[in-house]
Amino acid sequence: MKKTILAAAVVCALMIAQACKTEANKEEKKDEQTSVPTQRLLYSSYQVPLAVAQDNIERYNNKCFEVLGIVPIKAYTIHAEDLMEVLGIPDVEPKIYKYDHVRAYLGMDTLNQFKLYLTPVEGANLSAVPKVAGKDVILKNADGEQYVLDLNAPCPATCDISSPLYYDNISLKDSIHKK
Repeated sequence: MKKTILAAAVVCALMIAQACKTEANKEEKKDEQTSVPTQRLLYSSYQVPLAVAQDNIERYNNKCFEVLGIVPIKAYTIHAEDLMEVLGIPDVEPKIYKYDHVRAYLGMDTLNQFKLYLTPVEGANLSAVPKVAGKDVILKNADGEQYVLDLNAPCPATCDISSPLYYDNISLKDSIHKK
């Protein structure tokens, strides 16, 4: 009887040891998986349906033409490296971004608030003579709906008034009157 109890205790101990080992292996694998960064496309919370952006861009263009007789600037094409530098993202090889450029379109909503819409650009070459504009890439969300990014909070509401790039209308008015 003692031998049976002893054998049962040894079997239980072995089963417990095996279970602990299996659990430890799971934890090691879990740690290995979490230490390796996963690559996935981020989805911004600032998605705007393409149709809304188109309406606001058209409104901006119409206002410019109404006031100035022309649309002086419709959009800016920006190097990805410039954005990376501004955001403080280190230069790494291989590059961690898919598109070499983005385009920022100017718009105006129904409340006459300025908008800035971003979209990736393929095939642009701003160093070429003449410059190559490239093609806008209209993004799609998980539901397949087309969107652009509305990433703005216009100044003066968000201005750094201590910046050497900031000026207000009062100082501008003073400088005009001094001439």
